[in-house]
This record gives sequence, C-alpha cells and structure tokens, in this order.
Amino acid sequence: MTSAEWQEVYRKAWDLYYSAEHIETIFRRAKASGIKPVRLLNHILQFYFTFLQEKRASAAGRLFPPQIAPPAPRRPAARNPLVFYPRRSVKS
Repeated sequence: MTSAEWQEVYRKAWDLYYSAEHIETIFRRAKASGIKPVRLLNHILQFYFTFLQEKRASAAGRLFPPQIAPPAPRRPAARNPLVFYPRRSVKS
C-alpha cells in the first residue's frame, strides 16, 4: 500500500470509531459504569477534534502544544542555546 492509502485507511478507522452509532454505544457503556456523560463528551471531542486538526492520533498531538522551555538561568554554562533549542524542537 502507498502512504496515501495508509493515511486514508487510518482516517476511515478514526471516522468509524467516532461515528454516531459508536458514540451512542460508548455513552450507554459509560452510563452503566457510572461515568459522567459531560466528562466523557469532553474526552471524545478532544480526541476526535485533535485528530481532525492535526491528522494524527490525539496522544501524539495536543490542542495547545507545550511551549519550549528556555534553559535554566541559574546554570547558563550548562546548556548551549545552539544545542538546546534544536534538540527540544525535534521532539514531537
């Protein structure tokens, strides 16, 4: 399969998981387990909309990504900014 075909299968899997029928099933199971529907709805929306926006799993993306932390000022000689910032920006 080509990369585009894999991406399409991946997107369809997310769409199937978050279909109206499956969301209804999730809510029925949550109600039987005593989970609050509002809390569940927040998680569902966060995961699915993160996927729609970033085109990757919500565990890999965030709605508001963390900012890159500057080097600690009390140890200016410990980290060279030319090494520190590129190393931090590679993590994703």
